[in-house]
Amino acid sequence: MWEARRVSFSSHYSNFATKGTRSPMRRVLPFALIGVFLAAASICGAADIIVTRPIGPGVAYTSISRAEGPWEIRVLRIRRDEAFIKLQAANGDGVVRGVERLSGIIARENETDDYVIAAANADFFVMAGNAAAGTLCGMAVCNGELIMTARNRTGFALMADGTARIGSFDTQVSLKTPYGSIPRIGLNQKPSKDIAVANTSSWGWPAEAGDAIVRMDGLPLTPNGKWEGAVLEIVEEGQTRAIGKRDVLLRADGYAQTVVGKLKPGDPVTIQTLTPELKGPVDFAVGGGPELIKGGKIVPADSARAPRHPRTAIGYNKGEIILVTVDGRQRGWSVGMRMYELAKLMEELGCTDAVNLDGGGSTTAWVRGETVNRPSDGGQRRIANAVLVRSTAPRGPFAKMTVLPGAVVALPGARVPLTVYPTDNWYNPVTPDLNKLQVGGVAEEEPVEATVADRALVIGEKIGEGQVRVSHPEADTASADISLRVLASCPKLEITPPEALLMAGETVEFSVRGLDEDGGHVWLPEDRIEWTLEGDAVEAGEPGVFTAQQPGATATVRVAVGEGTAVATIRVASEVPFEDFEAAPNVRFAKYPDDDKVSGSVSVLKGDAGQGASYCRLKFDLGETSGTRAAYIRLDREMGSTLKLSLLARGASSRPAWLRAAVVDGDGTRELVTFASKVDWSEKWRRLEASVPAGLKPPLVWQSVYVVEMAGNTSTGHVDVDDLRVITVPDKPETSE
Repeated sequence: MWEARRVSFSSHYSNFATKGTRSPMRRVLPFALIGVFLAAASICGAADIIVTRPIGPGVAYTSISRAEGPWEIRVLRIRRDEAFIKLQAANGDGVVRGVERLSGIIARENETDDYVIAAANADFFVMAGNAAAGTLCGMAVCNGELIMTARNRTGFALMADGTARIGSFDTQVSLKTPYGSIPRIGLNQKPSKDIAVANTSSWGWPAEAGDAIVRMDGLPLTPNGKWEGAVLEIVEEGQTRAIGKRDVLLRADGYAQTVVGKLKPGDPVTIQTLTPELKGPVDFAVGGGPELIKGGKIVPADSARAPRHPRTAIGYNKGEIILVTVDGRQRGWSVGMRMYELAKLMEELGCTDAVNLDGGGSTTAWVRGETVNRPSDGGQRRIANAVLVRSTAPRGPFAKMTVLPGAVVALPGARVPLTVYPTDNWYNPVTPDLNKLQVGGVAEEEPVEATVADRALVIGEKIGEGQVRVSHPEADTASADISLRVLASCPKLEITPPEALLMAGETVEFSVRGLDEDGGHVWLPEDRIEWTLEGDAVEAGEPGVFTAQQPGATATVRVAVGEGTAVATIRVASEVPFEDFEAAPNVRFAKYPDDDKVSGSVSVLKGDAGQGASYCRLKFDLGETSGTRAAYIRLDREMGSTLKLSLLARGASSRPAWLRAAVVDGDGTRELVTFASKVDWSEKWRRLEASVPAGLKPPLVWQSVYVVEMAGNTSTGHVDVDDLRVITVPDKPETSE
């Protein structure tokens, strides 16, 4: 019944993981961080893994893996005085209400001599399913052009003189015609009741019958200014017109039509914009909120009850613009941050002022052709706009080389994979033959030694501390020094994962790394690592690789390098009956929301059961409301360390509804799992399974089985469930070092 699968918790048995995946049960490094060093810095604790490299003139990219949380943080630092670098806001599909993946926005905006080197998502926007889908929520200025206004919404702006601003912006756009004036009109939007709008070529939609096309001098519109022009034409019935770069479309509804509707070709028109909070020309602006830091002081209150989500933020100090993403909703990888935690992070990174941008599934960070974070949707979401970091630096020949890790602690014979970034003088990537890498001592009598093979540093036999230099024969200036400390022995070992919960047939691949006296990473030679197995629950394969064999059993894995040892446990799950509804079980009906729009009942019935004599029936009427509705079979029973849930189900409903279960862990966190995305199986029993998220704190409680429907839909019917089972692991055995 349970499908066998392979569970790879690490990518290599000899050292810290190198393939680039991290399981919910352990912490391993993404591929870009192979061989990075553990660093203690003012912004991070000693356990943080920090990698920084230049990606453009005056632009540095830092990746931070923080054990607290855990959190995966990506940071872009942009010097404000760098002439080659510019920030730009860019809309999805290049128009208002366009939505596009970040990589698509970058590809469209890229130019040969003015190219994007890094980017992140920007403002909140109206999601799909709404008539205004794609509309930005805040102010937007791109290359000085006012794209969207906002009424007293928070945003970030960069003035033409380099001054940065964060605050609440309110841009007033007014219209003057021979037939009257309108003190406030909309910009690049559909008209609503009694409202007139001015739409530019950035609107992206054609003019329609009745619209006035105005030819204006001095476009584009900016946050502060005055423009005069004349009506070019009134679009006739049955026709459409594209809006040219020199034109503005005027459209109105209701009362405002008494002014705009009288316009005819040749009539003079004046448009004026005023943004009191922004004095002078504005190069760049995006909306966001709330403010995180204002004048050096944290704004959000600290609340342990506030939700954690993926986050994107932008801030500044006297010399830098700082753009940050934090992954979230990925247990064991990165849990996301509360607003207060995000504000603290921006403060620690040196911001005197900062603001939150759109987060959740929109949070995306891109650096030099690669998405460097893990969006919580599983891939890039289509977003409405982005912050682009552009460079106009010239491209040149191979001149520089960044090599990671920059510091190594190792035992003799260890192989340390090197991540090499060859660039020109302006940090643009180039492609020399990296098989030609060379290594040598920095000093003539260096107390340490190493060689290089297959892009890896091979540590020599000398015990001591010094430096080695990695170079390339094709460029005299392309070299990087690595601090090297070679130990005679390793004080401590760490095995990852410390515990593996498997089903029969699954395989786990452990990794081991050494730790020095300060908890820093020590690279280990493969030929000195010894693995041993105690217990017959699993079978050993390649070094560090074990396959579960016996359900309900446990095993102990030991790894040794010299006198240093580390221990991990493997627990193999077995299928356990949970509820068969034969002995008057304590189950009850519940609903959400708790009002008269949702109704139903729970009863235990006999005859025609999925197994045995009895089964449980959930009758439901989820009604028609604008929000989510659900009807529950409440179980509220503890079930131990569980990997999967299973049940027999059948049902019928007026419209397919979701069938789910709720699990609560020892911290009170409620996790939802899905048995089926629709209930439409007539009266046939089916066996359904759902995986429980890894990394939950025991004890686990199976809280409920339920049907749920989303906004705008209705569903009535019944679901029968029987023979509930769990696949659970035995208690953790006691081990000794």
